[in-house]
Amino acid sequence: MDEKFVTLHLVVVIALEQDRHLLKRKLETVRSEYDIRITELQADIRELSRSLTERESVLKQSEKEKAALITELTEQNDRLTSQLKENVGGGRGLGLGSVDEIEPPDGLI
Repeated sequence: MDEKFVTLHLVVVIALEQDRHLLKRKLETVRSEYDIRITELQADIRELSRSLTERESVLKQSEKEKAALITELTEQNDRLTSQLKENVGGGRGLGLGSVDEIEPPDGLI
């Protein structure tokens, strides 16, 4: 009876060691897959961060250009308004002659 018990115990121990070995390999595989995925996600984060920085820079430049254009157009509008007031205030109506004397804005010739 003792021999059967020892044999049975040995079989159980061997089976448990095999299970332990399989679980260890599975854990290593899962850890490896996890590390690969983390590396991929970190690369994605770096790329998205770079892209965001680039887009913010482009947006900032666009806002500067927009502000400069608004300033330029406001100045042109003020000049044209002033010229129009001078022409109307000088007693000349808004005939063809007075319109011809108004200087067009830069870049429109």
